[in-house]
Amino acid sequence: MFAIETQDKTFHDGDGVTEMGTILPAWWLNQVQAEILNVMQGAGIVPQKSSNNQLAAAINQLIDDKDKVLRDLLRQA
Repeated sequence: MFAIETQDKTFHDGDGVTEMGTILPAWWLNQVQAEILNVMQGAGIVPQKSSNNQLAAAINQLIDDKDKVLRDLLRQA
């Protein structure tokens, strides 16, 4: 994922008067969204507006899936 395009590659708060703070361009937000959706898709989770634990569930599902594969391989050895 490409870092935000500030000099130090970090986000900055503004005070609303003399400093604007970091402006989030659409390309960056779209990239973050795509990365998250790809993790969810890889775990077979369909996005839902009413749920706020979908990314965690997807990561846990992917770990569980890999763990099952590893256990199966160890049984065959």
